Amino acid sequence: MITIIGTTQRLLSYVIGKADLSEVDTPGEWLAYRGTISHENPSETSEVSIVLTGNAPGVAAEATRWAAGEFDPQILLSFAYGSASNDVSLSAHLALVTSCIKIDGSPISWSEGDHAPPIRTSQRAYAVARKTVEHLGTDFRSGDIVSTLVPTSTVDLKRWLNDAFNVQAVDRDSYDIAEACAASSVQEFMIIRSVLDPVNALLPSFAPRMGIRPRGILWPRALAYVARHPSEMRSTFKLVGHADAGRRAIGKFVPRFLTEWSDLRTSVRNRNGA
Repeated sequence: MITIIGTTQRLLSYVIGKADLSEVDTPGEWLAYRGTISHENPSETSEVSIVLTGNAPGVAAEATRWAAGEFDPQILLSFAYGSASNDVSLSAHLALVTSCIKIDGSPISWSEGDHAPPIRTSQRAYAVARKTVEHLGTDFRSGDIVSTLVPTSTVDLKRWLNDAFNVQAVDRDSYDIAEACAASSVQEFMIIRSVLDPVNALLPSFAPRMGIRPRGILWPRALAYVARHPSEMRSTFKLVGHADAGRRAIGKFVPRFLTEWSDLRTSVRNRNGA
């Protein structure tokens, strides 16, 4: 069983389109489905569960803990948007996360240095993810991510986080998802973030709340924001374009990853049986 955790139906729309799914009852605000999903070769499939968490605070970690017990996956993949923290991570790049860092509190307390220990993602899952993006020719960066409780929307905050922690991207939930995986029976887990805003761009105020529900969509909030801030129409629509490019990249990534993962497991079984 492969479990895929994502924020919204729209983010994973290309992935869901390759799957034959039935909805599963959940005890929380998230949505869950179970079924089969096609690899790069449509004749090859894997058993899959897909969990859509929305963007409400705390739900992603709770849903991950539930999914680990409900589906007992061999591997868990987490997808969401993140913000770039340096000049080399660009919009629509995929960030392959090697380690998750968390800083609590507000920005005024961030420099105090009392932070939770980093959590590494699975080395084997990372190796397959890297092989996948290299095969596809997808623009990507590899490295650490820092999770903050408050939205990191300004240029100065994003650059400060990179200077302090040398990270590729910033988000809110990666650390809590990694912590939930590490404390569960999940054998392998990998976190992939689609970079939404470059480091030198101010993130519009609507963006941290987009897709607050699992079925939430981006356009209504974007249009409402533009109506109030017409001078930011161009930058807002560019952000929406980055979001769409990111979900297309994820849609290509997953089938190829499944092929690479299946090939790896077959190779391991053959070696062990030899």
